[in-house]
Amino acid sequence: MSRVLLTWEMGRNFGHTALLMPVARALAARGVTVFMALQAPESAAPFLTDHDDIQILAAPHVRPGPMPRGAKPPPVITFADDLRPCGYDKPDTLAALIRCWHALYDLILPDVIVANSSPTAQIAARHTGIETINFGTGYEVPPLTDPMPAFQYWKPVDDALLRAHEKPVFDVINAAMVQLKLPKFRTLAEALGADHEWLTTFPELDQYANRINGDYVGPLFTDDAGTDPVWPTTDTPGPRVFAYIRPAHPLFVPVLQMLARHPVRAMVVAPGISDKLRQDFSRGNVHIQTKPANMKKVLQDCDVVINHASHGTVAGVLLAGKPQFMIPSQIEQLMMARRIVELNAGTMCHPNATAAQLDAAFTALCEEDIFTARARDVARKHAGYSATETAITLADRIFQLIEVDPLPKAAP
Repeated sequence: MSRVLLTWEMGRNFGHTALLMPVARALAARGVTVFMALQAPESAAPFLTDHDDIQILAAPHVRPGPMPRGAKPPPVITFADDLRPCGYDKPDTLAALIRCWHALYDLILPDVIVANSSPTAQIAARHTGIETINFGTGYEVPPLTDPMPAFQYWKPVDDALLRAHEKPVFDVINAAMVQLKLPKFRTLAEALGADHEWLTTFPELDQYANRINGDYVGPLFTDDAGTDPVWPTTDTPGPRVFAYIRPAHPLFVPVLQMLARHPVRAMVVAPGISDKLRQDFSRGNVHIQTKPANMKKVLQDCDVVINHASHGTVAGVLLAGKPQFMIPSQIEQLMMARRIVELNAGTMCHPNATAAQLDAAFTALCEEDIFTARARDVARKHAGYSATETAITLADRIFQLIEVDPLPKAAP
């Protein structure tokens, strides 16, 4: 029986598991033996039923530690900067991780590895004969140029700076290869290569706007889980605003204050909000809850969405033809928000925005028709798109790789 291993190594968001699970289920339905090696194995629990024949394992990984108090975070310019705190700062650490992945491959004997945010899993698969698919959003599957591109594609960045950021990581990778008695790589892009790259996004939502010849398969997300929407009963005549925002964001309270003073009816999902803040703001024209809402129903009812510019949320909102106000908190979200702003399908504010800047961006979104019109244009372009059908199609493509062109396995 064919075996497929799906992996998630880097990143803290459980959305990685949500991305992989529909494909895992579709493969299992075809009789494939499916394994998932996840950074957080517990993240699979909400998705699994007693009928799912999917084996869950822990993925070898290094999770970045907290910054020392008062320390300034290092600049994050390119993908190499994401790798460094995840085991790519010392050759011994990286070599140990690769050995762990090799042991996992020996145990599972996969025909294909579907890697999401799993660079070490991909490196470990080199020279094994196991076919690999680098699978994810544009941010998770960066263009393999030399040097690899800057995250902030809209700003000029000198190649020398990019190479300076790559060199320490690249040197660690090759030093680990020497320890493992494996061939060294010529470039970082070569080290991170896979047999296939499948982008779970649309070209309009690729965080790397300048990518050439991407294999875009469409976004994967779940929109039919969660509670029914509860809107304030106030007679406020303004638009219905749905917000999914986290209390840790610097603009969390300013956004709640903004919603309270604007003529809107707002439903806010805020996981982890304190009882005091909920009591202070969940009244009048604002309803706050901690449990996720059914996004399919929410997007049928609302006029505007506020979010952190996470890819899955942005994709679902855009496909519904709704404009969005985004408050990103990290570079991946900033790149995503930038693409929506370039489409004229939304507005954004940085974490250090003032109350006046928040008001201006939000008011423009609610009052200027261009944002809704442009969001609807993009939605019409992708009318009929189904994330469920995409997961089935991807499973078919993987199944075809196994059945039509199997690669011989070899011990690392």
